[in-house]
Amino acid sequence: MREYIIILICCCSFYINFAQTPQRQVIRLLQAEQLLDVQKQPQRITSEVLELPLQEVTPFLAYALVVSNLPLSAPQPEVWIRFSENTKDWSNWTLLPSDEHPEETAHTWASALQFERATAKYYQYQMSAASNHVESTYQLHFYSPGKSLDNNNITEQQVEPRTCPCPKPTFKERKTWCPNNNCPPNLNPSSHQVSHLIVHHSAGTNIANDWAAVVRAIWDFHVNSRGWSDVGYNWLIDPNGIVYEGRGENIVGAHFCGTNTGAEGVCMLGDFTSITPKAAAFDALTQLLAWKSCDRSIYPIDRSFHAASGLNLLEVSGHRDGCSTSCPGDAFYPLLDSLRFLVIEYIDNTCNTNILPAPYNLTYEWDGLQNVKLNWNYDLVSSNIRFSVERSTGEDYRYQVLKELPSSQAIYTDKNIVANELYFYRIRAISSATASAYTNKIIINTQLSANSTVEATAVKIYPNPANDYLTIQFETVFSGVVEYQLTDILGRTIQRGKLAATTTAQTINLQNAHSGWYHLLLTDGSQEWVGKLLIHQP
Repeated sequence: MREYIIILICCCSFYINFAQTPQRQVIRLLQAEQLLDVQKQPQRITSEVLELPLQEVTPFLAYALVVSNLPLSAPQPEVWIRFSENTKDWSNWTLLPSDEHPEETAHTWASALQFERATAKYYQYQMSAASNHVESTYQLHFYSPGKSLDNNNITEQQVEPRTCPCPKPTFKERKTWCPNNNCPPNLNPSSHQVSHLIVHHSAGTNIANDWAAVVRAIWDFHVNSRGWSDVGYNWLIDPNGIVYEGRGENIVGAHFCGTNTGAEGVCMLGDFTSITPKAAAFDALTQLLAWKSCDRSIYPIDRSFHAASGLNLLEVSGHRDGCSTSCPGDAFYPLLDSLRFLVIEYIDNTCNTNILPAPYNLTYEWDGLQNVKLNWNYDLVSSNIRFSVERSTGEDYRYQVLKELPSSQAIYTDKNIVANELYFYRIRAISSATASAYTNKIIINTQLSANSTVEATAVKIYPNPANDYLTIQFETVFSGVVEYQLTDILGRTIQRGKLAATTTAQTINLQNAHSGWYHLLLTDGSQEWVGKLLIHQP
């Protein structure tokens, strides 16, 4: 009895280890004229029923077709495949699509990586008559990644003492998602200076109980089927928001149509042709891109020259921006604009901002001319802390530092205000190692409409944005009574009244106007002045 138990334990141990061990087999397909037991259809030739060459597949079957020695003038291979557990009940025929992430290899074509249930035991393939290239070699690559070990080891990263406050996100190292060195890295990687970040989708399955196994399957496909030196992407992210180390940071990958130098690739696991990534995955992508953008001084909404491709690309781009592909999917690609701005906001407002307390209650005084006085509050005064006073002109991004002040000085006057501009101000505390969150933003609007018959600088309105009251001051360019009219963006008159034609400042009450953009018209019947006014009611 004791011996029986020992044998049983050994068998169970062998089975468990076997189920956790990756398996792969490559099967060469017969050419059409070599198929003896075939069902001839009008445009297809069907193979006999074949048994899968793997045992105890787990947790799923991954497979792909690779065609070598393909004539340059040959059409894309058309091969269908189906699977069965018992040779009676079959899945639907699946046409193997072309890989969306080709790194050009002469005379070689590969399908996209495909997935099938682990219970499949048999398969058949069909080949179109047009795909019957006698000189070509057709090979099906089958792979069982093995069940992942139950470990949640994630590498924690600490913020480095540098200008950029964003830490590298936590991630699973290669040894965690592929233990026992079953997925070795390239022994001679090439490093590069990253200037662009490229977003992909894997175009594979959207459902999996073992995403680490999916990552192993992609590694196997890239290395053993495609013949690359390592998995093509630098990073991969599963739908649960777990980040996986691929080639890693600052290593030249294989993901951007053979023009990989300067481009770091991030792959979202899943097919986002008709659905969008889950929130957890999108958040993880935002944090990863924020760290890398901050670290490499990449500004996601800027365009710059990518030397390897010869293209002027947004510094955070989709795969399709530089290659003939639909990647990262028709549903996901339109979200990249929002992603770029979210990355900027994450860097500004979230990265390591809980270490320093933030200044608050930013207010302003504007004389209506060239001077804006900023005031704010701060609760911690230290010789190691400074204020960074920042301004953006024309848009709520691309802020420039106007001045760095000691933490004992919570006041600053900007003396360089001009007409026909929109100014944004914000302030944060900084030290040698980190930075705080920003204050509330202040907006100063000196933009005027070009439809005025009166010179734009002849009239001053302030404050702008306004709330309860607006001050108007103009030179003696009007005669008699001046009428004013406040119109909203839909063209509706919200308020009207009369002013005296004097250079003395006059005030109008805006308490009944809602927050929003307005046009303010001033006219004496022969001359007109039109300006833009932003009302912000608390």
